[in-house]
Amino acid sequence: MDLEARINAFLDPVLLELGFRLVRVKLETNADLTLQLMVEPEDKTRMTIDGCAFISKSVSVILDAEAWMPENYSLEVSSPGLDRP
Repeated sequence: MDLEARINAFLDPVLLELGFRLVRVKLETNADLTLQLMVEPEDKTRMTIDGCAFISKSVSVILDAEAWMPENYSLEVSSPGLDRP
């Protein structure tokens, strides 16, 4: 199982506990490593900037504590929007 799939399997139940649904996990490996998470509220309300910030803070603490990422990385949290994957 690749890292994206492992992160997806690990974070899916964590985000559900926080009231969000994980839509997509994507790793970008250009010059730096970027982990992109697309999430939406489980109750189908609008995703807010505060919601993205809450998830970013919560997930980064968990990923760092569990040493999921192989090196320094950037974390991007966003809503899937209308053009969801």
